[in-house]
Amino acid sequence: MSKKWSLLLLLLLLIPVGFAANHFNQYTIEDTGADIESALIGWQSKGNSTEFQLKLISTEQLENTNSKIVLFETPDENIGYAHLIKGWNGKYKINVSGWGTNMVSYHDVKTDKGMYGVFIGKNPKAEIKQMTAKLSKQDFDFSSVVPEGKQFIIYKKLPANLKEADLLELYLYDKNGKEIIPLLD
Repeated sequence: MSKKWSLLLLLLLLIPVGFAANHFNQYTIEDTGADIESALIGWQSKGNSTEFQLKLISTEQLENTNSKIVLFETPDENIGYAHLIKGWNGKYKINVSGWGTNMVSYHDVKTDKGMYGVFIGKNPKAEIKQMTAKLSKQDFDFSSVVPEGKQFIIYKKLPANLKEADLLELYLYDKNGKEIIPLLD
């Protein structure tokens, strides 16, 4: 075999090895609460002189997808979320995260099985019992009972033919079906 072919063969072997090594270096988060919380603290603290503080509240696997939604709380009781993606090695990487002062926030999440509409929220007085969301400029909406607890994650797989997944309107209702106007900080 000539030197040229040997070099080409070596190159063809090194490319997949390099790709696999890069993949394994990105997907490092074990599927444990402590590891997820630690990774989120590091992620949120990037570029800051002080370490960002948070407390992991819950995680929710989006059905049979490679995506997990994480709900966390900051020391001043704001809620945040993160979208984790599972790699070939069974570990996760953080795709996106954020936090804010809204009572309920919406996120459209792209998974390996399609788009999902995800709501995270806080319900400290357990006033919110149901919610209805209208998405995009198309005629698509869905309703859901709000789970018990001070915080919640609600998600719904969105139809494949939905061209836009932007939230247009959100209605929150109490136990009597009366609309609750969310107080935004």
